[in-house]
Amino acid sequence: DQIPSVYVDMAGNVAVKARLHTHLADVLKHSCAVGMSHWDEFRPGQTFAGPAPEFFFAPAQIEKRRADWGAGVIEGRIGDAWRRIATDASTWLDVKPHAGIRAVLDIYSGLANGSASPRDGFVVSL
Repeated sequence: DQIPSVYVDMAGNVAVKARLHTHLADVLKHSCAVGMSHWDEFRPGQTFAGPAPEFFFAPAQIEKRRADWGAGVIEGRIGDAWRRIATDASTWLDVKPHAGIRAVLDIYSGLANGSASPRDGFVVSL
């Protein structure tokens, strides 16, 4: 059975998006493009089954909320959310400090080959 679904696309891979839209078609209630990590598989201007994908652009959404809620409210809510994240970050994040541009190659290699832990938060000082 298919259930009503929402698709949030972080990769931008047109083949994956096409398969998912075809599979879900009428039960897909919303399709949102957020990222393009598969930049080499991105093909703009495609037509898909189901709802047309919409692009989510954070600055535009912030401006919309600023207009909806009034000046300063969105900034306060973002600040509150960041404080909540920072308060418990040590329970799920290990900060890994590095120095120099050469460290980036090792970090990238670990991310690309899957050997980096999801807990690792890399900070590189140049």
